[in-house]
Amino acid sequence: VKAWGAERRDDFLWFDPEDLVIVGYDEPAADDHPLCDEERVSRLKNNERQVRSIMVYGVIQPIIVRRNGFRKDGTPLVEVVAGKNRVFSAREANRRLEAEGKDRVSVPAQRTSFKEGHQLYGVMLTENKIRQDDGVMTTARQIEKYLAMGRSEQEAEDLFGVSRQPRHTYLKVHGRPPDI
Repeated sequence: VKAWGAERRDDFLWFDPEDLVIVGYDEPAADDHPLCDEERVSRLKNNERQVRSIMVYGVIQPIIVRRNGFRKDGTPLVEVVAGKNRVFSAREANRRLEAEGKDRVSVPAQRTSFKEGHQLYGVMLTENKIRQDDGVMTTARQIEKYLAMGRSEQEAEDLFGVSRQPRHTYLKVHGRPPDI
């Protein structure tokens, strides 16, 4: 820490991508599961450039995970909070690496300290929104779900980076009259 001038040092956890759970893809999830985002899961696909990069360099940017209890066999159930595409592409990279007789890659992960559903949902959305615009309909559904978690309209505005008028437009598109 001193040599780098950093505030503190945190080590990453390393996982085989097959041991991580992408909620809604690897296991069915209820709509109210904080990490269930069916639209994003339905768009999971192998990005060829990402797969090839992972085959050469591994997963460079750590994902965010949480432990959500244990599986029936007693092993930890580790869910991906942010980084679903990296995990998905790492799985494909490992299939190809194995076929070539090469070593598999592991995925670096940082655990989140957040436990509340709205916090986990917020972390997942915040990281993804920076990377990819979801469009009006997806954003409307996401705002609706966040509000259904008991969060205020002000919190939704802050999380989604929208002001009152665009937020009302999103909600109207989704069929929910905004609270004025």
